[in-house]
Amino acid sequence: MRGIYFLDTLKGFMGGVPGKFLITTDGGENWQAANIDSGNYSNFPVIDFKFYNNLYGLVCGGRFDIAGVIWKTTNGGKNWTPISPQFVPADEVWHIHYFDSLNVMAIGGDPDQFGVGILQSTDTGISW
Repeated sequence: MRGIYFLDTLKGFMGGVPGKFLITTDGGENWQAANIDSGNYSNFPVIDFKFYNNLYGLVCGGRFDIAGVIWKTTNGGKNWTPISPQFVPADEVWHIHYFDSLNVMAIGGDPDQFGVGILQSTDTGISW
């Protein structure tokens, strides 16, 4: 596992390789798999979780030199869907930051060869 995030003392999320999203509602006593869209990015590694509130959240990750990915939930983490691949860099997306309910920024890329990719959304992650 590479990332962990808790919304409160009971509800939390954990993710890692290969593309695992786990959810707990009892403070980490028990973990269950979340539903992930079964598309091309469903097995990509998870790196970072961020939630704006109890319903809206984003997760980022990806594979080096293959593709970055950002998954989105609008139902509190029960279901996750990747955003369109046209919006993400060719390498991992490492971190996400919510400025407010609409404005989100993410960073990724390969700083050794191609530079850092900065992604910005002004509609809660619908488009970037």
